[in-house]
Amino acid sequence: MDWAPIGFFVIVVLVILGVVIGAIIADKRRTEAIKQLADSLGLAFQQQTSVEQLEMFKQISYFSQGRSHQIRNLLSGSTDVTAIYILDFHYTVGSGKNSSTKRQTVVALASNELEVPGFDLAPESIFSRFTEWFGVQDIDFESHPEFSDKFILQATDEEAVRRFLDRPLLDFLIQKPDIYLNVRRGFLCVYRPDQLAPPEKWKERMAEGFEIYRELLNRISR
Repeated sequence: MDWAPIGFFVIVVLVILGVVIGAIIADKRRTEAIKQLADSLGLAFQQQTSVEQLEMFKQISYFSQGRSHQIRNLLSGSTDVTAIYILDFHYTVGSGKNSSTKRQTVVALASNELEVPGFDLAPESIFSRFTEWFGVQDIDFESHPEFSDKFILQATDEEAVRRFLDRPLLDFLIQKPDIYLNVRRGFLCVYRPDQLAPPEKWKERMAEGFEIYRELLNRISR
């Protein structure tokens, strides 16, 4: 009997099993580190969220893309006027052999003070430039070519967004060339696609979210 195929099969199974076990252990360690961070910051922690909580986030289009949506490792806290969330968002795109799971750390702030027009902001890329040829919206500012070169900007109410994004706010956003934003009335979402931020970077990500939130409020007060 030729044992080579059986031996090869056993090796493949062991390798796959090792990868799966390694991923489970890494995920468990990540969750524990995030829970410890929540305790140190006085924030609430949830390893898994409810369907109702997920529906709350789906008012932002970003949380509705793909399927099999999951929010994990949710930290949350609030002040008198603002609620902040930082979380790992998972969703699946494609189907069959072409399906893949996307994972990223997202910072979201909810506040009635955000009386702003809705818009989506993402870095320009070769792909986004290609899609523009097929009529995908990209709002440019002739007075601010550097911003227009770095970002693709989309909005339902283009004129309202043009009025809202004044020179100081455009100058601020230029300093964050890798940022992705979903902004809606009462809600701000900040992320970088396919990036799970290490737990030790979560405080930095939250600070960045607050910084952008303050800049939006500053624009409202001008």
